[in-house]
Amino acid sequence: MLAHATDTANIDRYGYLNYIEETEIEKNKNYTTLANSKLNELNRVSDELSLTMHGDYNLQKGVIGLIRVEQLDLNRRYIIKGSEHTIAGPTEKVKISLNQFDGNFAG
Repeated sequence: MLAHATDTANIDRYGYLNYIEETEIEKNKNYTTLANSKLNELNRVSDELSLTMHGDYNLQKGVIGLIRVEQLDLNRRYIIKGSEHTIAGPTEKVKISLNQFDGNFAG
């Protein structure tokens, strides 16, 4: 092992993630920086969801809202990352793809 990175707070919260990456050994490569970059990349909680429902023109990319689905025990804030609206006669439907929103717009 050339380097490793650890986030004890997230290990305590979510459990241990083990990721091993093979790489060629190079003299001037900073393996600690490489390990920390990989930790930052993988150390994110991802919660994605896709729903189809009766349409509403307010459901557009970038909108943040509380989504409640009792059958899924879901009650969280999500940001819409995409939407597809279809109209058939008097009925509008929208399919939205969502990411859990934690209050940060980064990543």
